[in-house]
Amino acid sequence: MGSKNLITYQGDLNYDGRVSMKDLAYLNAGAARQQLASEGQAAADVNKHGLVEASVARGVDANFDGQISMADLAVLDADWGKSLHQVPQASTDAFLGESEISWEQLESQGTTGDTTWDNQAFKDQNALEAGNDFVESLESPGAVGVIDADGDSSRTDNDIAGDYFQEPPTP
Repeated sequence: MGSKNLITYQGDLNYDGRVSMKDLAYLNAGAARQQLASEGQAAADVNKHGLVEASVARGVDANFDGQISMADLAVLDADWGKSLHQVPQASTDAFLGESEISWEQLESQGTTGDTTWDNQAFKDQNALEAGNDFVESLESPGAVGVIDADGDSSRTDNDIAGDYFQEPPTP
């Protein structure tokens, strides 16, 4: 008998079904935990990355190369703003992939044997995005090459300090 799984995005480091600032915080915490191997710790650097292997937070190593680096940030960037929760109808029980696996099947995953499955982060994010007042990420996943607040590829046009997002004054 096969299993059914809900697969999220590679950049979804906290498994809530959305790639967002929370995932960036997880990546940052993993980077802060990482320690450089000094000359006396050569045995601790098994992969020869220059890092103490025990200090690498593998759960947030988005590109699975054994270190937390800019390459992991690139994975988050590629998936930025993507969500499994955005479906046409506003229902807290709706999510992308629900045609393949039901909410009940998702809830019962890992409830046999000694393992457990906690999908509270997924459920919380699903309920949040189902709300009518939910606002997506400022830059959508389709915003490739966008660098700053006005949606262009120039980082030197000082738009964040300007009035790009301000409505013109009304008399």
